[in-house]
Amino acid sequence: MKEAEFYRTVLGIKAPWKIAKVELKTAEKEVHVYIEYRSSEGVCPKCGAKTSIHDKRDERVWRDLDSCKCKTYVHCCIPRTKCSEHGTLTMDIPWSMERSHFTVDFESLAISFLLASKNRTAVADLLSISWDEMDGIMQRAVKRGLLCREEVPIVQLGIDEKSFGSGQSYGTVLYDPKGKRVLNVVQKRDGEAVDTVFYSSLTYNQLHTVEAITMDFWQAFINGAIEHLPNADIVHDKFHIMKYMNEAVDKVRRTEHARRKKLKDDTLTGT
Repeated sequence: MKEAEFYRTVLGIKAPWKIAKVELKTAEKEVHVYIEYRSSEGVCPKCGAKTSIHDKRDERVWRDLDSCKCKTYVHCCIPRTKCSEHGTLTMDIPWSMERSHFTVDFESLAISFLLASKNRTAVADLLSISWDEMDGIMQRAVKRGLLCREEVPIVQLGIDEKSFGSGQSYGTVLYDPKGKRVLNVVQKRDGEAVDTVFYSSLTYNQLHTVEAITMDFWQAFINGAIEHLPNADIVHDKFHIMKYMNEAVDKVRRTEHARRKKLKDDTLTGT
């Protein structure tokens, strides 16, 4: 199989896209694949209408999966269409997602590694990319996953805080305990963050099907549940209830111990 045919198959290239040439740089251990669009007509990325090609953008480069122990790069000057309804827009390409410098196959491999290791730094080092590039791949994967999420009734919810970084930095986490999944994470834990985590995670119908939500005693969580979940009971989780009960018991113990010590009674010492 010739090089052009091999990469055409691997990258899923179909007419009018064409592999123009394949260049091997032995010293750099790199393969460069050049793709061209050979047609005067294109497809509007917004509405899918056939339209004329307006011009082509400057050459862009995407990192693909390594081949034959060589880093592989895809080059292309992407055409722009001129749609009567949506104006001049850059066409979609079959080998990569919008705003990405990597092919779909490369990002898929990176996400598989990330799921296995749970460490962005380690995966970035393994793939010879930066931490920011790995984070971008992860963010795009999350965005695609959210777009594929189906609207199903949710009967139970949980909302909690998550500390991160140094100092008092918190995020608000909304999760589905029955489905065992996190629905959304928003920075901060104030009223605005609570509003955002509800509105950006659930539809109007889903908000009205929730029957119960579990949480601690944080007032912003309580206020948010009352406002956004009209049919839900608020359930305070046992962990926080027991925490407050133990603190109350300990407060009484210390007060009583101090009082008894004045009476030279050491009954509570060490308890």
